[in-house]
Amino acid sequence: MGQNAVALEGNGFKSCCESQTHASIEAMHYDYVPDEVFEICTVPGKMVDVVLEPGEKVLGVPLAGEEKHWKIRVVSGTSGLMTQQHVFIRSEKPGCRGALLINTDRRIYHINLCCTEESWMESVKWNYMRERDMQRLVHE
Repeated sequence: MGQNAVALEGNGFKSCCESQTHASIEAMHYDYVPDEVFEICTVPGKMVDVVLEPGEKVLGVPLAGEEKHWKIRVVSGTSGLMTQQHVFIRSEKPGCRGALLINTDRRIYHINLCCTEESWMESVKWNYMRERDMQRLVHE
């Protein structure tokens, strides 16, 4: 989880897979950074809504390790006048972990999944940097 882990821990966030509290994180906001691995947690039977950038389109089917433990569906909605895709993730088996790869026309999301009975995320949203801001960071 690289930079995002540091930022989240600084705000008192503990990895949801390691948390001992029964808590819901209503909306987890991650800063999208290429090649970063993000964490998404759910509890058995609860769905996590992964909200993509308006206009961004999933290419193919998201790939999940241990597919038998995860139900994943891509659904299109609208945000203003633009189509906005959501990736819904659910598991029925507590304690399972897996990896998820979502390939879109704009980026690739690398995600570690976990299903616990302690804490979960109801939705995951991304903060996106503009291309020139990203290049500036690379050159610093």
